[in-house]
Amino acid sequence: MDTLLHWETIYQTEGPANVGWFAPRLHDSLELIDKAGLSTDARIIDVGAGASTLIDDLRTRGFDDITLFDISTQALQSTLQRSRGNVRGVT
Repeated sequence: MDTLLHWETIYQTEGPANVGWFAPRLHDSLELIDKAGLSTDARIIDVGAGASTLIDDLRTRGFDDITLFDISTQALQSTLQRSRGNVRGVT
């Protein structure tokens, strides 16, 4: 099975919250972003975003220029459907 098909199948059959690596909040990532001292107009890219909730927390903190990158279109669509604003998804 090729890599793209593998990830699309996982997100279609398991759903974003039912995969073993899902976490409702990415505390470590948020802590690192806080320590970086970024202003809310910083451009952020989340590589390997999947269906992560990181974007939700970043938006709550006032960040609005966010790019999500993931191999799975299915995962990105799940995230983009619940997000608004200056967010881009790239596969």
